[in-house]
Amino acid sequence: MSFQLGDKLISDRHLQLAGRLSVWRSRYRRQGLLDINRPDSPLARHFQSSKEALRSGAFDIAELEILNLAAQYMELGEVGAYDSQLLTKLKGRLRSHRLDDYLGVQCEVAVASMLLKKRFQFTCPDPPDFEVRIDASEQVACIECTSVHIEKDSDKELIYKVGSAINAKKKKGYCNAGSALVVDITNVMYHSHKNGWNLNPNAIKDKFFDLAANSGFGAVLIFCEVGNLEKARVETLYSRLAVEGPSIELQTVIDQCFPDGEYLVTKAVFPET
Repeated sequence: MSFQLGDKLISDRHLQLAGRLSVWRSRYRRQGLLDINRPDSPLARHFQSSKEALRSGAFDIAELEILNLAAQYMELGEVGAYDSQLLTKLKGRLRSHRLDDYLGVQCEVAVASMLLKKRFQFTCPDPPDFEVRIDASEQVACIECTSVHIEKDSDKELIYKVGSAINAKKKKGYCNAGSALVVDITNVMYHSHKNGWNLNPNAIKDKFFDLAANSGFGAVLIFCEVGNLEKARVETLYSRLAVEGPSIELQTVIDQCFPDGEYLVTKAVFPET
């Protein structure tokens, strides 16, 4: 079914998606997650890109972006139910105009969601981002998150960003066998594929396995948000770049939250960030 607006026909799907986008924008605003006085913030731009996808008729992409916004909102709710003070901190960073804050929150919320699903108890001293308590152990497992990104579009190959992130973090005091480093590559995946570079987990592992294995971290993981067109959802995918002599506590977290194996998305798109 289509509806006429002036001389333009608007499809039923367009109207449904526009309605859903409006609902999620209102919810973000009511919860203090979206600052209307910061139209250039990364989160505001995310809503704007969803709106532009609708206008251009790219309904599959628009739907995935709306689903991503919805999933992030729900995950934030789960984090808030677990730790209201942590949610307050995340809200402040989501309203920021800084892209690194926005991407950092996305990665941390994804990790927190995985920990909560497995019923782990954790605190967020920052740094590191997470200290995870393990039953019957006095030692904690630690997780530090970082994102690799560019502020403006680039036609350069961006795989070097992963190595730069590992080199920067391996100098920190929390770099030890009880800590995992999570590197979110969503932004550079989007820009790489947009400009014809075949950046993928296998290429990253071929280039940076030795660096990750000898970094001092018990594990280095690669994270990426992927739009699965076949299943009409956005998924957080991960790859074990290296797991090298982790503590018993960290191994427990990795095995439960980030089990080894393969998962293939045949029709994938990478969200604009």
